[in-house]
Amino acid sequence: MDVKVIRDGHLLVRVNGEVDYSNSEELDSALRCAVRDAPTGFVIDLTSVEYMDSAGVQSLLSAYKGLMKSGGRLAVVVTDSNVKGILDIINANRLPNFFICGSVKAAELALDGNT
Repeated sequence: MDVKVIRDGHLLVRVNGEVDYSNSEELDSALRCAVRDAPTGFVIDLTSVEYMDSAGVQSLLSAYKGLMKSGGRLAVVVTDSNVKGILDIINANRLPNFFICGSVKAAELALDGNT
């Protein structure tokens, strides 16, 4: 797994590869920094992720909880049906201010309140 934080407009955390227990601490660390640096919200781009286990889901939910403390929003970009299915199982789309989007542009619009 590779994690990059991009600061251009909305903060973007781009994740590549498989996310699982063996590497989720790297994702946790990047997301904690993102919550600190962008407490109003940011985008997590998972378009290059084809596998994510419960440790990856926990990382996303921890970031979401951190943002909720400051009234922030989290937009997650997912295109892989398996990863989207995991988020559907936990009903992430029902969480307030948690947006599942098909593109980075749609995610940025969600953060701006244009959903």
